[in-house]
Amino acid sequence: MILEKFNFRLILNKLKKGEISKGTKEKLQNMGSVVSMNPVVNEYLQAEARFGMLWEDIMKILNDSIGINLSLGNEK
Repeated sequence: MILEKFNFRLILNKLKKGEISKGTKEKLQNMGSVVSMNPVVNEYLQAEARFGMLWEDIMKILNDSIGINLSLGNEK
């Protein structure tokens, strides 16, 4: 629940200001360090990151194949 609230505030901050404050970045890094110490959570986060990359690859393949941008504005 705490991570969800923090993530929500992070997104709102980025939408309002277009960037993330230094203090917020530090909090995020500290949280990441603590969370990564838990092997189960760390494994989950790594799997989620791999899935995200896979999903981006699938969207790119579909976009290239049918010529419709399916990225919903998440293009890099």
